[in-house]
Amino acid sequence: MTKDTEILSINQELFTVSTTGDSAVSIRGLSRMSGIPKSTLIDWFKLDLTGNGIPEAVKALSCKALYLTEQVKVRGKVIKPIRSDIAAEIIEYAAIDLQKPEARIALKSFIAIGLNSFIQGETGYLPAEFQSATRDNRYEITRLVKEPNPWKRLYSANTCDRIRKWYFPKDFFWKFAYAWMTHEEVAFLDEHNPVIPGIWQRQERIFQHLSEATRDRLAPEIAALCTLIESSTSRQDFETRWARVHGLDQQEFINA
Repeated sequence: MTKDTEILSINQELFTVSTTGDSAVSIRGLSRMSGIPKSTLIDWFKLDLTGNGIPEAVKALSCKALYLTEQVKVRGKVIKPIRSDIAAEIIEYAAIDLQKPEARIALKSFIAIGLNSFIQGETGYLPAEFQSATRDNRYEITRLVKEPNPWKRLYSANTCDRIRKWYFPKDFFWKFAYAWMTHEEVAFLDEHNPVIPGIWQRQERIFQHLSEATRDRLAPEIAALCTLIESSTSRQDFETRWARVHGLDQQEFINA
């Protein structure tokens, strides 16, 4: 530990390295948060989670860094606080597998704190140097947030056949299904699912990158559109009825 490094501590149970932000918890602190008896945790960590009788889910953590690399002294005695990421996995195990009420309370609180911190970091409220989540953690959450919605069929096979027979599909969907999007919704779509230059198609289906609010708002329009297509006898019949439903004359329909 360098002379500029300081171990910050609360009640000699929670520890943070001042220069890196790495944090850890004492065995007693982990026992209180997980509901696992202190004596059990001492036995587990005595052989660095490799001893007999240790649950497989916990033993799997033995290949990771278990303790702070910095030396920590409590009342003159050197101890090895357990890294926060290891402690978090043990608390999760205690909450889910052992159904420990203390662990369930702790886990629920950590999730709320972590989500709040993540959102503050993404929105710029919390400067990068104060963001506690690792880059990998943040990437995984961001990936989930930006992952496209699962593909699912919105139109019946009969509806798709009629659309392909009467129109070039891309033009049809933009004119009749997605023309109802606001400028903000189109901008969101262009950011998350842009048109690929040279191909002039998007990587995923349009609806896969619409926000939930936009999908909910467009759902009735798309349902009514499907009904209208399937009940029409021709492209001209469909366009006449569609214009009538939306109160458009022929010229307004052409310009729509």
